[in-house]
Amino acid sequence: MSDWRNPDLHFAFQKSENPASFKYKTDLEQRIMPGDWTANKVHNLKLAALTISGLIVKPGETFSFWNRVGNPTTKRGYREGRNLVNGKLKREAGGGLCQLSGALYFLALRTGMTVTERHAHSIDIYTEADRYSPLGSDATVVYGYKDFRFVNDGNYDISVSIEVTDDWLKLSFLSNHEFDERNVRFIYSEEKSGVSVQTLLNEDVIDSSFYQR
Repeated sequence: MSDWRNPDLHFAFQKSENPASFKYKTDLEQRIMPGDWTANKVHNLKLAALTISGLIVKPGETFSFWNRVGNPTTKRGYREGRNLVNGKLKREAGGGLCQLSGALYFLALRTGMTVTERHAHSIDIYTEADRYSPLGSDATVVYGYKDFRFVNDGNYDISVSIEVTDDWLKLSFLSNHEFDERNVRFIYSEEKSGVSVQTLLNEDVIDSSFYQR
């Protein structure tokens, strides 16, 4: 995926041959909730994970979700799944990948990465019973239009590890330098047409999102 906005960006591309060599690790686990499209979602998550897992993001490099995953078409093996597009649920190839981009966003915040592009969903389609991650921790991605990106502003390499099972998405950031772990929390304000969410990083507000209901 080319970047017409900033062609001078240095994207991460190298993969680690020995992830076990990294000393420090920060983990995030999310349930993959059962539903009509779960099998296709798991399939899509596994395909995308293959393109990202083992990636090394060096100091100054940018991680881009679409730069790694590429266009999730049926020709490339992706299956149809549920996607939220322009406020409506639709069947599209690559459905379900937003859980992975959202998990990457949540973990990037926790480990001190600098998030340079993130888009919230426009509508909250979940109830508390089927929510796999806190509202406000999502990062919707639409190929060629909305990306998720972070920059490694530290002075040490990080590696990304992803495991996908039928029930769980397991994500890790690894490094030979201890991560600057940060506290991430979300404050909700109910409104007539939806809910506003403030994202706090070590008690500083870094983002505000609104979700229709």
